[in-house]
Amino acid sequence: MFDNMTTPMYIVLQKCKAIKMKTVRFDLKIEHQLSLIAKKEKESLSNVLRKAAEAYIRQYFNRKTPYELGKHLFGVHCSETNRNLSKDRKKLFREKVNAKSNYRRRTSRVAI
Repeated sequence: MFDNMTTPMYIVLQKCKAIKMKTVRFDLKIEHQLSLIAKKEKESLSNVLRKAAEAYIRQYFNRKTPYELGKHLFGVHCSETNRNLSKDRKKLFREKVNAKSNYRRRTSRVAI
């Protein structure tokens, strides 16, 4: 009955995740450490590597940008009031220069 078939026939008994095998090269130190972890956790080396890869991927996609890491610090240091220093920097600089100029004008008149 099956002798005349030229293509192979596959029977799927259950659905499962597709698993691809990959080859990874480690130096001896890392390989030894991974083996120790697998032995201590009583898991296979493949399982330890799979968990490590999943953790790395999770960490990679949940990374924060440098701005997000320092957002709560921007504009807070050395501000006298709750002004937006980065937004009002030109105005604040002009005020400081004018105040300094006015002070110099007043003190130079008194000294004469």
